[in-house]
Amino acid sequence: MPLNVEIEKLPDGVAVVTMQGQLTLGLNLKLADSQVHAAIAEGANKLVFDLTDLDYIDSAGLGMLVFTYGTLNEKGGTLRLCGVASRIASVLKLTKTDELMGMDATRAESLCAGSHKLDRTRRKTTTVSRSARSFCFFMECGFAASACRRHHHLRRACCR
Repeated sequence: MPLNVEIEKLPDGVAVVTMQGQLTLGLNLKLADSQVHAAIAEGANKLVFDLTDLDYIDSAGLGMLVFTYGTLNEKGGTLRLCGVASRIASVLKLTKTDELMGMDATRAESLCAGSHKLDRTRRKTTTVSRSARSFCFFMECGFAASACRRHHHLRRACCR
């Protein structure tokens, strides 16, 4: 099933990205990624991904979500997911991606949660030596920096 992506731009730099079909490796994923990053380039800094009609996600689709999160995070923006099916939610929980991005049941909840400013002090990064090992405390995960799989893509911003 092909991927259909619609982006609805709202006031105050908010955009809702509605996805239908399968978020898998291929041309459709590249097109979706370019549409999302075009919206970010045009000034959207708060994105809500409505995944209500998304049937399946693979590692490439998950990578696209994480990359988009990283891009927004660098610009001080937010990314929220809503309407996540149980099958996709299990993939997000297994990879601990659900702890990076907020997940809400409905689009309205995501829009409301995205309207509040983040407390940036909570996201400060520190590296603490404990028994000759460094620990990553990006969003208080507490994993050893060498084993911090959840934040490996953000290592430069995470473990300074």
